Amino acid sequence: MLLRGANAVGYASYPDNVIQEFVREAYAQGIDIFRIFDSLNSIDNMRVAIDAVLETGGVCEPAICYTGDILDASRPKYSLKYYVGMAKQLEKLGAHFLAIKDMAGLCKPYAAFQLVRALREELAIPIHFHTPRYQRPERSLCTESGRRRRGRRRCRGRFDERRHESAQSQLHRRIAAPHSSRHAA
Repeated sequence: MLLRGANAVGYASYPDNVIQEFVREAYAQGIDIFRIFDSLNSIDNMRVAIDAVLETGGVCEPAICYTGDILDASRPKYSLKYYVGMAKQLEKLGAHFLAIKDMAGLCKPYAAFQLVRALREELAIPIHFHTPRYQRPERSLCTESGRRRRGRRRCRGRFDERRHESAQSQLHRRIAAPHSSRHAA
């Protein structure tokens, strides 16, 4: 499920108890994986949803919305340091995965390479990259940086299989019991 943080699945901000109950009900109805984002990259706006997903036992994948250009030093607001800092905060909150959402298609291939490489050096969780566009240079750079997936298409080539499988195994152990008992009834 794609969850807009404090906005749930709408465009208005909802009270915390509404977000918590929505996540509980979505989980009870079979939603296991929640990708949570805020269009302004406000961790405060995502925190209640993140906590609610973790309390249910669901898989929490907070997302960073890519904007700006990390390759342009004259635009320092959305720098590599900004994204790495945000990712580290999300990992500390308990994220199982990290998503990078490039919904405007702004992330150039070499920026994607640098961003994913920097995040992999700093984080212990797997990283997903989603963009609506698909380019050959970006695909080859994604494999070189270690990114396993790009949207719905798999990157072909080498990546750190051992690290990914280890993270997947840990995640499976963490959620396997609630998931299997929930759907057995």
